[in-house]
Amino acid sequence: MSDVAFVPEQTVLRVRWIKEKHILNETKYFFAPFHCMISQDAKTDVRIRRIKAGQYAVTLLSDRFIWKAHLAEPDGVQYDENDFDLWPGEAKTITAATDREDFVPYLTWIGKEEDA
Repeated sequence: MSDVAFVPEQTVLRVRWIKEKHILNETKYFFAPFHCMISQDAKTDVRIRRIKAGQYAVTLLSDRFIWKAHLAEPDGVQYDENDFDLWPGEAKTITAATDREDFVPYLTWIGKEEDA
């Protein structure tokens, strides 16, 4: 473990209270002030898979913790979940409902600079 460095600005503690395989509560603790935790430069991956006509699975991955991830909704697209955390290396799959087969979800989060 000597190769493991504790970097407060890159460390988030997640605690889950689980009973019979159900998450009853979850909390997180930041070791640095929030403005130091903002992940402007997180590398993300967004993958879309058609489930059936009008329904798509949108799978999201990130290399860093992202607080308050949000999928911008192009016209006519509804997501079953939005405003969630992304944990490094942990896939998050959201269902999108739309008649548009060419939709491209735009992932944003608190602290991410808007594209120019």
